[in-house]
Amino acid sequence: MGKPFAKNDPRINRQGRPKKGTAFTDILNTKLDDENKSGLLRREAVAEKLIMLAEGGDIAAIKYIMDRVDGKPTQKDVIEMNDIPDSARERLDRIFESTKKKSAKI
Repeated sequence: MGKPFAKNDPRINRQGRPKKGTAFTDILNTKLDDENKSGLLRREAVAEKLIMLAEGGDIAAIKYIMDRVDGKPTQKDVIEMNDIPDSARERLDRIFESTKKKSAKI
């Protein structure tokens, strides 16, 4: 881990965070809120195009829409001992036993 900052440390970011309006998301939101030639907001036109792609069978567009509408599926973070095959479980048990014996000797 690095040293803490000292006064006049050259690692300090003197410019700070970009001002509002210069970040990419701010610029993109401004452009998307403009109307296009049809009178629709650009963000509405983009949504329409995405839906048309999904209706045409574009799997990436379908997945993107489903992730936005329903949310991404949750993943199981914990591995249960019952999920581990017997051969792997036996190897893990042997490893744990050998580490217990080594720590007991110390």
